[in-house]
Amino acid sequence: MRFLKPSSNKDTIKFLAIAVALMLVVNYFVFDKHSYHDKIKEEYYAEQAQKQAALEAQKFDPVAQSIYTKNPPSIVFPEDGSVFFEAEPSSDLAPEPGAVMGQEFENGQEFESKPEAKVIEPEAMTPRNAKGGKIAIVIDDVGMNRKWSKGAIDLPSSVTLAFLPYADKVAEQAREAKSQGHEIIIHMPMEATDPSMDLGSMALRTGMSARDFQQEFDLMTQQLEGFVGINNHMGSQLTQDAAAMEMLMTQLKTRRLYFLDSRTIHTSIAAEMAQSYGVPYAVRDVFLDHEDTASYVAKALKDVERVAGEHGQAIAIGHPKEHTIKALKQWIPTLEEKGFEIVPLSDLLIEPSKPMPQAKKIEPIIDQPISLEDSVSAIY
Repeated sequence: MRFLKPSSNKDTIKFLAIAVALMLVVNYFVFDKHSYHDKIKEEYYAEQAQKQAALEAQKFDPVAQSIYTKNPPSIVFPEDGSVFFEAEPSSDLAPEPGAVMGQEFENGQEFESKPEAKVIEPEAMTPRNAKGGKIAIVIDDVGMNRKWSKGAIDLPSSVTLAFLPYADKVAEQAREAKSQGHEIIIHMPMEATDPSMDLGSMALRTGMSARDFQQEFDLMTQQLEGFVGINNHMGSQLTQDAAAMEMLMTQLKTRRLYFLDSRTIHTSIAAEMAQSYGVPYAVRDVFLDHEDTASYVAKALKDVERVAGEHGQAIAIGHPKEHTIKALKQWIPTLEEKGFEIVPLSDLLIEPSKPMPQAKKIEPIIDQPISLEDSVSAIY
C-alpha cells in the first residue's frame, strides 16, 4: 500500500493545523460540553451560596444587627391593659471606612443627612395653671451613646444620671459627670418578662442563688464609683418577684443605697419591699421619650409640670437621645419663673420611716402598641 505524501512542508503544516482544530472542536462539543456547563453552574451556585451565607452571618453580626441602635423597642400590654415599656439601650454606631461626612448610609443606599431634630419651644409646654413643685429628671442608659451621653452630662448638675454598668469606659464617663456636680446612680439590668430581651453582659435574674445574686450585684457596682443608688433597666420580671426583691433590698440596705423603681410594669412590688426593708426609694411618674419624637417629648414635659403642680413633686425618666436632650436644654431654664425647681433624685426619696404617699394617677403612656416595624432612632 502506498501512502500519499504531502506535496510540500506547507501542506503538512496545514494538515496538522486542521487536524488539531478538529480535535479541539470535537473535544469541546462532544466530550467536554457537559463538564463545562457543570462548571458554570457550580460557580454560579457557589457564588449564590456565598452571598446567602453572608446574609445569614449578618443577622448575627454584633455590629451590623445586634448593635443596640438597630433593635426596635418592645411594648408589652399586660392582661389588664396596663402599659409598660422595656427596650435595649442605644449605642454608638461607628462610621464606615471612607464614609463622607454629611451623608448617611442605610441598607447600602446613600442619602442626604436628615434635618436637625425639631425642638418644641418651651413656651408651648407651659401649663396655664402651673402651681410649682420639685422635679427630678433622671437620664437612663447613660454611657452607651457617647455623643448624647455627653449631652446629658452637659445638662444642669441637678439632673440625675443613671449609667449602664457595661457601657464602654463607664468609670471615666461617670467621673466626668460627678466632676460636673451630677448625682449618679447605676442603671442596673434586671430580668424582663420577655426572655428575648438582651440584658447585656451582666444582669440580675430571678432564680439566682443568694451567692450568685450578690456576685452579679458586686460585679456591676465595681464598674464605677460615686453612685448613691440604683434603678432598674428593664426588670419587669424581677421587680414582681418577692425572692429576688428580698435579695436586692438586702444588698441596698447593706450598702446604704436608694432604689428608684423605673416602674416598667404596674405590678412591681419594689416600693412595698423597699418600705419593709428600710431602703429609701422613689417611683417614676413620667417617661419623657417613650416615643422618640419632638412632639412626644413636649407632651411628656407638660405632663411632668402637671404632676408636679398637682402633687408638689414629679419624677421623670428620659434617655440620652437628641430630641430629649435638646428639649431639656430649652425647657429647664423656663421652670424657675413658673415656680418649679429641678432637684437631684435624692431630694425626693421616700424615707422608710415615713408613711407611703397616696398613689398618683399616672396616665397611660400610649394608646396603641408600637410594632416592631416602627422606626426608632434611639431606644430606652
